[in-house]
Amino acid sequence: MTVNKSEVAAFISDLYAVERELPQARQALLTDLAKLLAEAGEHTPGLIIEAKALRLAQNFAANIGKRIEGGAV
Repeated sequence: MTVNKSEVAAFISDLYAVERELPQARQALLTDLAKLLAEAGEHTPGLIIEAKALRLAQNFAANIGKRIEGGAV
């Protein structure tokens, strides 16, 4: 198996770019979760809140995964 050094270098560069963006992405996720809790009514079932929070977290993880796989900077 041969390794293309320029592809490896580009991948590493992309990982560093994702690492630099993580604090902002993390803060956006925390803000979205805080909004979710603020918008949830007193009578909103906990299961609904948990499901929406899980969806936000899954989207966060999927976006990070796409960035790493796609190398979009």
